[in-house]
Amino acid sequence: MYNTQSPFRAALLITENCNASCAHCWFSAKKCGKTMTLENASNYIKKLRESPSISWLSISGGEPLLYPDLVESVIRDAYDLGFNVEIVTNCYWAENRNKSIELLKRLKIAGLTALNISSDDFHQTWVPFECVKNAYSSCKDLGINMIIMTTIMKGSHYNLDLISYLIGDKIPSVNEFHPGIHWAKGIESHFVPVGRGSKISSKNWIYPSSMLNGPCTNVLRDLGVDIDGNVMPCCSALARLKNLKLGNFKRRNLSEILEMAYKKQYFKTLSSLGPTQLAERGFANKYTSKCHLCYDVLKKF
Repeated sequence: MYNTQSPFRAALLITENCNASCAHCWFSAKKCGKTMTLENASNYIKKLRESPSISWLSISGGEPLLYPDLVESVIRDAYDLGFNVEIVTNCYWAENRNKSIELLKRLKIAGLTALNISSDDFHQTWVPFECVKNAYSSCKDLGINMIIMTTIMKGSHYNLDLISYLIGDKIPSVNEFHPGIHWAKGIESHFVPVGRGSKISSKNWIYPSSMLNGPCTNVLRDLGVDIDGNVMPCCSALARLKNLKLGNFKRRNLSEILEMAYKKQYFKTLSSLGPTQLAERGFANKYTSKCHLCYDVLKKF
């Protein structure tokens, strides 16, 4: 039977709510959406534990730390089942060092492994950069690993170099070795014009044609699970496509869901050759990333 590489991570999208309304948000997070119950979250985590290859659980949203007690309980459940756990956050809660240390200490005791910080022009419209600095220094003091995610477009002010300067530490890219920094890495990526991001003018898009080639390393490997228990093929904009949902944890287990997904030819093509193989001719200079191209192609399936 055909199989891709096994999944290595899964994200629980525990809330649709966010205190920010970032212009690029493909999820279109808002201030009056649904939030996952602890009972459902615990059940979904147990379903994910059926796959021994999944070593990471990512708690995402929306802004998950609008619900710190829920997040703490989810971390504890996931840690008890052997997962490494990260939180994706905009750091709005780190208004000062004391609040930042207090919250992160609680979460580390529960089992938090890493903090995934979103920091760029889009997020800093809503969250003072001082919050990012406070979260960074608190993680450093507490021994919590960090990933800093920076999304750029033409004319962006924030990038990894500027963030490094403002923080006072060199934040190396995930593809770059730095002998002095082991606890923090950065990822700089182009935004995907989907959801709220679709309203951003194409004049501000960056077209990295050469980066569109090659297989997708995340499809069916970096899974998503939404509030209702729907399993998604990745944690990018494909999560918005109803026709791409793989199955539901309330009706099937993970092995059944993945077995059905592995049979679909377009997933085979994506994981072995990449989205360019599914696109029509003339796709170059139309897309900001593989994720953008993949979304545009698969929304027609």
